[in-house]
Amino acid sequence: MDIADIDDIDNAWRYGTGAPFGPFQILDVVELKTAYYITLNKPDLNDENSISYQIAQMLKKYIEENKLGRGTKEEFYKY
Repeated sequence: MDIADIDDIDNAWRYGTGAPFGPFQILDVVELKTAYYITLNKPDLNDENSISYQIAQMLKKYIEENKLGRGTKEEFYKY
């Protein structure tokens, strides 16, 4: 289900919290492999209906496309 695009989410986060970065910008900084490995430790990871499973699948897709973050010049944003 698409709710908003990445820019809209990051902008809303920054505006709403006063933080300098939105969640997708933060993921670009820490790189996706870090977030992916954290997600792999979620207890509901094997439940295909869980948000943890869906997040892990999305992160895995980006990793397989070598979109890892600022280090590879592309992830959610292109650098």
